[in-house]
Amino acid sequence: MSQSANGPKPHPDLVRSYALEWRHGAATFLPLLRYNKAHVVAATEAGIIPLQPAASLLGALGALAETGFDALPQDARLDGHQPNMEAELARRCGAENAGWVSIGRARQECEFVARQIACREEHLQLVDAVAELQETLLELALRETEAVMPYATWGQPAEPITLGYYFAALAEGLAADLKRLRCAHESLSRSRADIGQVVPAPLPIDRGRVAELLGFPSLMRSSLYGYASLDAELEVLSAMSILTANLARAAENIFVWCSPEYGFLRFGDAFSGTSYLMPQKRNPYALRMVRPVAAQAAGAWSEALQLFSGGLPIVGNGLIHIPNRLMDCMKPARDVCTLLSRALPTLETDRERMRAAAEAGWAQAPQLVYLLVDAHGVPFRRAHHLVAEAVRAVSGQGGDNITPEAVAAALSAAAGGTIRVQTKAVHQALDVVQLVATRSNGGPAPASVQKQVAALREGAVALRQWLDGEHQRGRDAETALDAAARAIVARSTEAQSASSAHTRNLDTAP
Repeated sequence: MSQSANGPKPHPDLVRSYALEWRHGAATFLPLLRYNKAHVVAATEAGIIPLQPAASLLGALGALAETGFDALPQDARLDGHQPNMEAELARRCGAENAGWVSIGRARQECEFVARQIACREEHLQLVDAVAELQETLLELALRETEAVMPYATWGQPAEPITLGYYFAALAEGLAADLKRLRCAHESLSRSRADIGQVVPAPLPIDRGRVAELLGFPSLMRSSLYGYASLDAELEVLSAMSILTANLARAAENIFVWCSPEYGFLRFGDAFSGTSYLMPQKRNPYALRMVRPVAAQAAGAWSEALQLFSGGLPIVGNGLIHIPNRLMDCMKPARDVCTLLSRALPTLETDRERMRAAAEAGWAQAPQLVYLLVDAHGVPFRRAHHLVAEAVRAVSGQGGDNITPEAVAAALSAAAGGTIRVQTKAVHQALDVVQLVATRSNGGPAPASVQKQVAALREGAVALRQWLDGEHQRGRDAETALDAAARAIVARSTEAQSASSAHTRNLDTAP
């Protein structure tokens, strides 16, 4: 019933259920402590908390920060990290002083804000890791601009590309992911600190001051909206789900290209492993956690959305599970991005095998269609049918008949002798290196890939500037909070000294 250390004790089975909600204590310890510190500072500056209790509280909070989370007793019966922190503060500076720490704030608001701060900080680290991965892909795109290979759709050769072109495409996908993550971060940066529960407390606390001390650039305005709406956390989960799904799709391709059947790629020894039983295997272990992390993020987003849509505040506080789900998967997503940044540069390519595969699977067939359209004026759909007939005819001959001469003859025959296709033109169309060079304007031509990389790096510079600014905002806020707390403690010390001096003067007065 009570979240006080001195209140009635809940049933043990109920206490055990609390563990489902109050996870991530170590990760939210310092954020919760900083929120308490900022609240005490702002409430003291507003004249809500008297100077001496405020100084005692700030001193106890500082001492608790030094001893760390492991020194904070956890009594599950108190149902939450904030009640446990208040109980520990009471042991350190007295119950009357510690009681001021939660004035005007509900336990759930304290827990939400602590998680919001923790998620913002972890989210920035995730964006850092994604930005690093994007730069890795851009470097690989330039390194592999000449590595011609077939790209498949439906498991069948589709068009010749280059490995560099593929990496540039992944980097562009990450640019879209970074945009979504940045927008989500801005939503997560609206402070709900001291917003109250249902309605704000009748206290003159400056919420803008609290937000400033915590590094939040803007505020949620409505108490009814802010205290129980976690749509910003959902937005982050959505962006992260798309990010990790993109990474999982890329990992599937690279898995296939590392297989013996393809043999295009292989990771360096440090990012490969073998079987516990079958010593001949060389497994691309750098990719082993990509899909599981994507599944975790997608599952967390789905669960959180269900919790949100059915989480009426009048029913209960199950909404606390939403930031918990977010915190469950942010670090794994960051770790996967960091791992890929380290592993992908070790990829070794078999360029001869890649080019041979591009030449052997009729991936040049679309180029033959354009040859008929451009050089002979054949309507596109008829050209498509003619090339299909020629491919079928030449493939049916077997042996070494897949030659420019054989293809040219088959095209002319398919057209009923109405056109005469030049062998030289067919030779150029079948040359995968020349073919790739013709596909500019966003295609795999080396010059085109270089332009793509240059454009993406311009966006990366702007993102890095934003990231540096956000990191600096956090550092500045911590500095300002520490300075404000020291100023209150100094004022209290001066006031106590002045009071003591006044008392001594009275005692010595004649």
